[in-house]
Amino acid sequence: MNSLLSVGLELALRPLDAQVYAQNNHQKQRPFELDTIQGDQLAHDERNRDVNVIIDSVLGHGRRCALVRFQQNASEPRRVFAKFFWQQTSSQSRRLHQELNFLLDKRLDRFRMNHATYSSREPSSDDENGPKCLPKLLGLYAIDCQSDTDPRLQRACILLLELVPPTFQPIHHIDAAFLARLGSLSVNFFSNTCFALKLLHQHGYLHGDVSRGNFLLSSNDDISSQFHVILVDFERSSSITNEATQYGEATCLLNLFIQYGFRREAIEPIFRAEFPREPVGQSNPAPLPRVYRQSVNQTR
Repeated sequence: MNSLLSVGLELALRPLDAQVYAQNNHQKQRPFELDTIQGDQLAHDERNRDVNVIIDSVLGHGRRCALVRFQQNASEPRRVFAKFFWQQTSSQSRRLHQELNFLLDKRLDRFRMNHATYSSREPSSDDENGPKCLPKLLGLYAIDCQSDTDPRLQRACILLLELVPPTFQPIHHIDAAFLARLGSLSVNFFSNTCFALKLLHQHGYLHGDVSRGNFLLSSNDDISSQFHVILVDFERSSSITNEATQYGEATCLLNLFIQYGFRREAIEPIFRAEFPREPVGQSNPAPLPRVYRQSVNQTR
């Protein structure tokens, strides 16, 4: 997949039926929950018709994410975020399944961002429903291979997601001077991130990858007083969770913020208030799954 994506590549996409995809993968991936995948939501939603995209840039450590221009029917093109999954690879097939499971959970819809959410300083009409701290799915697609399309792309599935505004930066890109200018108010970033993580836990999920690139903070002075936070990348999310693993994940979040410039004495009281106690009978959080420990260690 790494060598197949390039700037300027134009692709014709056709929508996939999420229900069929889920049923086909259920036999292979019994440990993962399928309850929240809602029938043929993707295939018959009027937004999910054949589309054309042009890759503007290729992103990510694995070079399988991209910013693309999204053209649908006669509408004006706009940029969206695309994630490519190689179906011949069992790990990527599993990750696609896990991310879809989370993105299609309708209980979380009111917390999902859209392209108009942060378009101005004025609050959006649905702010009262809660902060927009989660990604929004636009559709699940396959590539409609043309005569000039690399045939190896036939096994790719693509998630199209709302594009996070460029004013949001991963925690390790936040300028130290920006935090210094905010002073004691910067702890609100941590408070809002705790809220977002608790939101996942309350709905039965672990994020699964508490690392520096997956927690985006608003660095725009115009909206910094609202301390917006967006969580991304749910390929390792899991609905197999308990109090111990939730507390362990929250502890990883605390350590991540301390690592990137937030003072322990300022944010630890917030952590204690939001995650008030360790699991009963344990002096330390229970060990996280091996794949999770590996992903967390990458941030150190």
